Amino acid sequence: MTRLLYSKEWMSAQQAMKAEMEKENLITYFDSVGNLFGRFEGTDSSGGIILAGSHIDPVKDGGGDTWQNGC
Repeated sequence: MTRLLYSKEWMSAQQAMKAEMEKENLITYFDSVGNLFGRFEGTDSSGGIILAGSHIDPVKDGGGDTWQNGC
C-alpha cells in the first residue's frame, strides 16, 4: 500500500480517520499542513490534559490497514 503525503490515498485515509473520531464524539480539525486532531472534552476542567498521537505514514509500499479496507 502506498499513501504518499497529500495524495488521493492519503486524503482518503485522513477523512476515514476523521469520520471514526467523530463517531466517538471527538471534535476534529486539521492544521495548516493537514495534521488531523481530535479533541474529547473531559468532565473536570480543573484536571490535566492527556495527549496521545499517531500517524498515517506517507510511505511507499507500506503495510495494509486492518481497521478500514482500502484506506
